[in-house]
Amino acid sequence: MSNNKDYDVSLISVGVINTELHFGPFSCYWWVTCNKETELLVPIRLHMKTMTFLKGYNFVITVVKGNREHSEWPGYLCDCGEFYTDEPSISSTNAISTVYQKMFHNKTKFSGPLIMGFNKPTIYEKLLEEVPFRPYFVNLELVHVFVFGIAKSKNS
Repeated sequence: MSNNKDYDVSLISVGVINTELHFGPFSCYWWVTCNKETELLVPIRLHMKTMTFLKGYNFVITVVKGNREHSEWPGYLCDCGEFYTDEPSISSTNAISTVYQKMFHNKTKFSGPLIMGFNKPTIYEKLLEEVPFRPYFVNLELVHVFVFGIAKSKNS
């Protein structure tokens, strides 16, 4: 994630780590890379809420379970006064851009992860607190493996 834009972002609610979502079959959708150089994965916590100040307005993004396409993936709601998303968006980019475009009647698009502050140490350090295991990616030429847990086999 590039640090080319520095938005005024606050973490309103840290949300929760849900074992089924963050360490289950759909867990790769519940983590985001906050730094391309180190590929540090940060949880997209259920019910986390951020507020970003843009053009004199506070835009609040809330993470929920499910969106219009996938019931087990994160969904993003954006609210800015009388402007808001009608249903959970499939991405934070779509959620913030939709509300901003409604308000200002333009085609401006934003990077959702940057708008939510995933690139800010003060935010991602809070999101990483009390995480029992930090997943990671392993790149094997054409195969991209997501490791979301390590356990000892019960077979003898």
